[in-house]
Amino acid sequence: MQKLIKSTIIYTLGELIPKLLSFAFLPIFTSHLSSSDYGIMSYTNSIMTFLYVFACLSLNSFLLRKYFEFKTEYQRRKLIGNVAIAIAFFNLLILAIAFILGPILTEKANIKIDFYPYFALSLINNFIEVFAIVPLVIFRIMEKPTQYVLLNIGRGILPYFIIYYMLVHLNFGLLSFYYGKLFINIIFLIPLIYITYKHAIFDISIPLLKEGLKFSLPLLPGAIAYLLMSISDRIIMERYISLSFIGIYSIAYTLAFSLSMFIQSGYRAFEPEIFKKFGNENFSFFIEGLHRIFMFIVFSMAIALSLFSKELLQILTKGDFINGFTLIPILIFGVILTAENAILGSISIAEKKTKLSMYSTLAGAIFSITINILLLPFIGYYSAAIATVVSFLVMNTITYQGLEYKLNAIRFDLMAYFIYLTISLISTLFLTRFSLNIFSLFIIKLTIIILSVWLLSKFFDIKFKQIKTTFLIPLSKYLPNKQ
Repeated sequence: MQKLIKSTIIYTLGELIPKLLSFAFLPIFTSHLSSSDYGIMSYTNSIMTFLYVFACLSLNSFLLRKYFEFKTEYQRRKLIGNVAIAIAFFNLLILAIAFILGPILTEKANIKIDFYPYFALSLINNFIEVFAIVPLVIFRIMEKPTQYVLLNIGRGILPYFIIYYMLVHLNFGLLSFYYGKLFINIIFLIPLIYITYKHAIFDISIPLLKEGLKFSLPLLPGAIAYLLMSISDRIIMERYISLSFIGIYSIAYTLAFSLSMFIQSGYRAFEPEIFKKFGNENFSFFIEGLHRIFMFIVFSMAIALSLFSKELLQILTKGDFINGFTLIPILIFGVILTAENAILGSISIAEKKTKLSMYSTLAGAIFSITINILLLPFIGYYSAAIATVVSFLVMNTITYQGLEYKLNAIRFDLMAYFIYLTISLISTLFLTRFSLNIFSLFIIKLTIIILSVWLLSKFFDIKFKQIKTTFLIPLSKYLPNKQ
């Protein structure tokens, strides 16, 4: 268990450092760019996020799952090589098609953003970034979180310094973000190719590729649906509201989903452990304990972030970006649901129920798109925040009902959600209406957080003084590489 905790901490640092740096640069960027500029960037990023997942065909999940079934080094290296070849070839095909059809589609659809230079540069960046998929999976399956984090940190933080120089000193404006990322992506391309080459054998196996596609293609509609659920709001908003409002929503979304850096770190650490322990007689003990600790931390962090959302926006942004604070508590609710989904989704893949993931995410995407289309004309970007919550709630419900293994610990979450919603309403609708000095407001909010964490510890049965003897020590003997 100690190794799992250590890996989670390392992954968290890897997520935290780039996020903190992005927040550190945010006041500078928002002072040099308008909310419309952020709207353009958010829109193009949404499209590229969709293409990024589509380009890998979900073969990264197949690589992570299949690797542990092979026993020989040759089989594992051959697996890595075949996945790398398939992803690279398909990514090249997507790039070619996008440059042929992209200018036509943007003109016919009357999109407010020009294909050249914004979409064109985004496509090139996306093409290069796909080459990081296999190396990052390699570091995960070989349990090398430090190398994983160093690679991610390098790719995550270096662009900010280039962007800063181009934005502030060279006056490149919004294009600083696109050229800055391109410069760093080109630098990292050779190391990424070398890492893959070092661990792979490029001996193409048609049966292996067929098996990979058979496993991963059912995941692809789910992955695409998940993205549609996550990014369709900004695509639909472009048709109904101004780019300025999309920019405000984007900043609020960024701050709310900063919590996901812990969720993703925990997911990267515990997903391989779930695959390893699945089917063992002690799996229930492992997963129930993991869920209690994980969700307790997520809820505690969510309450703190929600309470101080306005203050954080005032520190990190300027102008009309601050208006997005009322969106953040709603968006954070959706983030909490993604934490639940990380555990449920890992169990469904361990059970090889890839179609379950597809059905749940397709349902979530349908709800998300429908709510946005129906409500956007009336309540603006609030509809996007509400759609995020509803879609993840639908997705989690379907996934849970379809699992053979029922996560009993999920019952703890009901009261935790009630606590979070109550505190969010207090923060957004009550505390912001009083003219309190900064110190008094800080003390009130800190007191609320402490009381909330104490209540959560009761619902999740967390005993701080006994956590080592009641959870860590008993669980450690069931996990590999005990230290």
